[in-house]
Amino acid sequence: MRIAGEVMPANLRPNNVNPFYDRTDDECCEIVGAMDDSLKFIYTQLTTHMEASKAYEAGTGKVAALLAKMRKHDSEWGHDALTVPAKGQ
Repeated sequence: MRIAGEVMPANLRPNNVNPFYDRTDDECCEIVGAMDDSLKFIYTQLTTHMEASKAYEAGTGKVAALLAKMRKHDSEWGHDALTVPAKGQ
């Protein structure tokens, strides 16, 4: 694990910090194990958020397309179907 930390690309070691420097393999495995739970949580949250965002974007796209279709229909028929009629009309 110590060697893995040394050959890790520089962009994964800001300020050349090696969290595995001067640690035993058992200690390194314990560090990675502790990081694993946190990273799983972060990954799950990010993935869920991205999927929900894509679904929201798709939904708003459908609404925009439907509204455009309704406006086109309205202009062809000379009325505004998106306007709610006043009470009694």
